[in-house]
This record gives sequence, C-alpha cells and structure tokens, in this order.
Amino acid sequence: MLTNGKKLDGRYILREEIGSGGFGAVYRATDTRFRGNNQVAIKQIPLNNAEAAESFRHEANLLYNLSHPNLPKVTNCFQEDGASFIVMEYISGDDLSESLKKGRRYTVAESLEIADAVLDALEYLHSFTIFHRDIKPHNIKISGNGKIYLLDFGTAKGSFDETTLPRNGQSITGFTPFYAPLEQVLRVDPNSYLLLQSLETPFLEEFLNWKTDARSDIYSLGATLYHLLTNNPPEKATATTRAFSVWSGKPDPLLPCRSGNPEIPDRLAQILHRCLEIEPEKRFQTAADLRRELKNSAAANSSLKVSEQLTAVLPAAAQNQLNEEANLMRGAVSQQQADLPSEPILRLSFDVENESETEKETALRPIENLIGERKLDQPNPKSKMPFYLGLLILAIISGIFAGWLLWQNSAPTPLPIAEKPAAKNARNLSYSLLVQKMRDGKKFQEPFESSGQEIFETGYRFQMRFVPPADGYLYLFAEGVNERQEKVFNLIFPTPQRNDGSAAVSAPRQYETGWNQFDGKTGTENFWMIWNKTEPEIAEKARANAFQNAGVVADGSLKNQLKDYLLTSGKNYVEASKETDKKITKVDFEGDGLVYLIHLEHR
Repeated sequence: MLTNGKKLDGRYILREEIGSGGFGAVYRATDTRFRGNNQVAIKQIPLNNAEAAESFRHEANLLYNLSHPNLPKVTNCFQEDGASFIVMEYISGDDLSESLKKGRRYTVAESLEIADAVLDALEYLHSFTIFHRDIKPHNIKISGNGKIYLLDFGTAKGSFDETTLPRNGQSITGFTPFYAPLEQVLRVDPNSYLLLQSLETPFLEEFLNWKTDARSDIYSLGATLYHLLTNNPPEKATATTRAFSVWSGKPDPLLPCRSGNPEIPDRLAQILHRCLEIEPEKRFQTAADLRRELKNSAAANSSLKVSEQLTAVLPAAAQNQLNEEANLMRGAVSQQQADLPSEPILRLSFDVENESETEKETALRPIENLIGERKLDQPNPKSKMPFYLGLLILAIISGIFAGWLLWQNSAPTPLPIAEKPAAKNARNLSYSLLVQKMRDGKKFQEPFESSGQEIFETGYRFQMRFVPPADGYLYLFAEGVNERQEKVFNLIFPTPQRNDGSAAVSAPRQYETGWNQFDGKTGTENFWMIWNKTEPEIAEKARANAFQNAGVVADGSLKNQLKDYLLTSGKNYVEASKETDKKITKVDFEGDGLVYLIHLEHR
C-alpha cells in the first residue's frame, strides 16, 4: 500500500486510496502539471516478471488509444518501483455498491438503463478484443450529472495471452468472487480447481481449455443486474458452488430472480438467467445480442403496461379492439428497437503512438448508441376537423392547378433540352441519413430520415445508410484537418463491427455506418464514398491500415496515395439528385467505379 502524499512519476501526488482488490489498489491523486480540475485515478498493478511487464506495456498503449462516453479516459501509464500504473480520468459520484449497501433495490427501468450504458461500453471494448473481466456494482458509477461510467477497464485483458499463464497460476488481473464466471475463476483460484476436480467430471477439462472472452463479461453483468434488481448478492451462488451442485446432480443454488423481486418481468428474468449460465456457449454470445434482447424486452413490457392501463376503463368491445391494436403496436415497437444501432463505430480521431497532441482533433467523434423506449401514442378522440381541413386543402390545390394550366397555355413553348443518352452501364447508388436531434446532450424528439441536404446543428447525431448499385466494394472515409492544416482520413465504413469488417457489399441490401455526432467547428464535413465493382487496391490498403490504428489512416505514404486516388478517380459522368418523398439522395454514374464527395453542413 502506498502512503498518502507520495509523488509518482514526478507529477502525481496520492491523496487517498479509493479501491482495492485482486487487481491491485486504486488511488485518487492530484496531477501537479495542471491546475483546475486536475484530479485523476491511478491504478497500481504489481508485476512479478519481465514478461508480464512487457505485456502490460503493450496493453497500456492500446488502452491509451480508447475513447468512449461511458468509459473514463486513460491519460498515462508508467512503471515505477517494481509496479505498473495506469492513470485515468477521475469520475466523482457514487458507485452502485454504496447504494446497494444502504438497502436500495433498483427498478427495472433503472437497471435496464444501466445495463444499456455498460453494454454500449462493452461492445466498444470487445471490438478491440479487450475484455473487462471485473464487472460488478463497485465498478459502475453514476456521476453528478447522471452519466453512467464503467470503471476499472484499465486492467482488462487485451493483448495479454492467456496461454502463457500457468494452469491455476495467479493472473495479474485476478477476479472478484460472486460476479466472475467459472472459466475465469479456474484460471486464478487453485481451491476452486481442486474442489471441482474431486467430482471427476469431464466438464472441468473443457473449462480449462476456455479463455475468458465477451461471454465472461456477459456473465458478470448478469450477476450485477441480478444484484441490482433483487438486492441479493449472489454470494451463496458463486460460479464454483453452482458448478459443484449442478455437476453433482443437485439443484442450482442460484435462486430465481423473481423470487427476490416479483416485479421483474418474465422475459427479463429469462434473459438474466441465460446470462448466468455456467457454460459459456449457453449464454448470449455478444454484448450486441444481449443489448438487443434487453431493448426488445423493455419495448414489449412498455407496450403491455399501456394496454393494461387503458383496458381498465374501457368496455369489453373496445377492450378487444384495443388488444388487437396493442399487439400490432408491440410488434412494431419491438422491430423499431431491434433496428436501432447496437454497435459504436471506430473512433474518428484516434491518438496514435508518437503522435503530437495537435494531431488529435477532428470535427466528428463517435457517440453513444441511440437508447431508449419509444412512447406509444394514446388514441385521440375522433374529430370532424380533419375532414373540413382536407376540403380546404383540396380547394387550394385545385386553384393552384387551374392557374398553372392558364399560365402554360399563355407561355411560349420552350426549346427542347437535349438529354444525355443512356449509357449501357449506367448505375445508381442511393444514400440517406438517420438523424437524432439533441438538446443539452439529451435526445430531443424522435430520429428522422434525411437526404443529407439539410443544414444540421452541432451536437446532432447521425447515421449514414447506403444501397450499392451492384455487388462490389464500398468504403466511406471522413476527411478532416488537424491544427497544422494536414489532411486526416478516418474510416467510417466498414469497421470491425459493421459488415464483419469487410468492404464487400451486395445489392440491393442497405448498409449503414455507426452513429456519429456533429462536433467541433461549424461548417462543412467531407465524406468520401467509394464504390467499385472490383476491390480497389488503395482503398483496401487504407482499410487494413485503419483497422490497425483504431480507425485512422496513419501511414503517411498510404494517406497521400489515398488522397491522390480520391482526387483523380471517378471522372466519369456523375449526377446527384434529391428525392424528397423518399428522403434519399440518388447518385447516377457510369462505369464500374465511383468516387463521390458528400458534403454535410452543420452550424
């Protein structure tokens, strides 16, 4: 344990220990290099050999380059006095464990909101093959402004190779009892291994061959939600005791969550217990899968409550009609929730090693995924007003049409305009935007479709959607400049979470990017769209380079080649037109390749 007042790395003065566990100790410290809000959190990780220290260095570099709204930013890492330290943004506020100790039981709505934020962060971490491995109420904090943070990801498993760890040896990351899955416990707890070995079961050997992965985090989040909803920590039903009972032919000691809280809907209870399956293949396989199920569960439950409240005051005939409408609405809302984005894109401006601070800005940044339940509209009493309003509109339209006919008859006949002859390989690519208005950082109104021709406000969130003209390869790069007025290119599509990381697309399927946000200086944002019948070499190399550098084309030579390719390609006939009724922009062109610059304006 380090003493308060100790100075680390020549700049951080320790103020107090704010946490400890299998991972090490966490301290609140003051960064003397800055004034004002200079509080940081420093995680101490003891390392016992050079191999572990080298692994830590590689992972720390990876963590430093991460950025997500529900994760504190890693700002520094260093090694001193035989230990390694990770410096992170300090998040004030209470963690969930404090309120649970006071006897609070979180509502279903509160728990789902927390789960959605945590899963948003997990999707992002998992996209870089980083697994948290210590999700618990203590590591989830709600700041003073109500923002939810997942803490302690600074000791997650990223580049650490578990195959190098001795069987039953102590991992530098450890685990937390009650919340850790069996595949994680067995790697760091010899007593659990010896207990289960006494059963002489083949399951044990299978677990020893499993590495911790996304499903391990899903188990821990399930245990956390179980605790939040029931206020009963699963301390009597750890993964080891549960496996011992089940593999011995005895009942699972984990009590059904509805026995601790009857208000938990059946569907949500089923989801929680699937998260807590002992065997990983029986759990949800990805954070995106779990997030989608929770949203569908929330939507169905919300629709059901509306229906129940209204039928209480309606006669039987009206109740039957309402039940039919509610079933249709429930299905529509569930589909809308399923269609909402569940995966964030790669960061648009990413800190790369040895890059100066001035090269880390861009006018766009990734944002939280669209979250929340859609409210069902209450039926309004019927009125005759729409009928009379329709008659008035019809009269006005008739008058305008009559005037137009009169003008046509009196106006001179225009000369015919020569049309461009249709090309044999004429093609058409369409794109559109789904836009979410924001007010004071919160969602305002429902998202709306846009052709991309409007002027958007700073802070608005948007998602680009494309329909390719034929089977081929599709790329989208965001162009920006840093403070030295050097061009930077960020890959928006594909990403590891979009189209499985592949640029190969098929028509007439629609493809979409992750969610982005207008930010930084107002003005014009440039997006380069590339479609080609065959795989374009430069674009594909840029994609591969961006995947290695968290979204940014970092190789200087390749960046120049990409710039030249964008400026010199796609010289064939190109014409764009907006279809207002369909909320799309159509790009007509000739040939087997297209390079098209999309301008989006924000003020």
